[in-house]
Amino acid sequence: MRDLVRRNTIKCSHSWFYKSSLAFVNGMTASTSPSSRRPPAGVRRQARGRARIESILDATEQLVAEVGYDEMSTNEVARRAGISPGSLYQYFGNKADLLAGLLDRCTQQFDDLWDDQLTPSAATLPLEELVDQVLEAVVAFKAERPA
Repeated sequence: MRDLVRRNTIKCSHSWFYKSSLAFVNGMTASTSPSSRRPPAGVRRQARGRARIESILDATEQLVAEVGYDEMSTNEVARRAGISPGSLYQYFGNKADLLAGLLDRCTQQFDDLWDDQLTPSAATLPLEELVDQVLEAVVAFKAERPA
């Protein structure tokens, strides 16, 4: 039974507010949720939290590119992300967690790049053209990501 529970889901109280907001955040539908209501505050905070995580990872990526992982500090990451160090620790426990988050994001983006490049229509291209197209995309991917 435990294997059937979605990973990274939020668990909370059984009130209508929590049921509907948690269903929305976890990508499910709540049968008791009226569609005419705006998303609950918790959902808006989720979007804000995701944006904050992205800004923290952006700052981490910049610092890794500029000074390297060993010289990077969580205080400098927080400063560049425009948040307090305490706020940073709400999302990432330490420097290693920042690197792991950056690696996860980069891996997902690289997977997306492959999905975009290796389409059924790409299979019809001459090999030389396909290789050129994929290499250009990979070079552009790396140029956009300094770390």
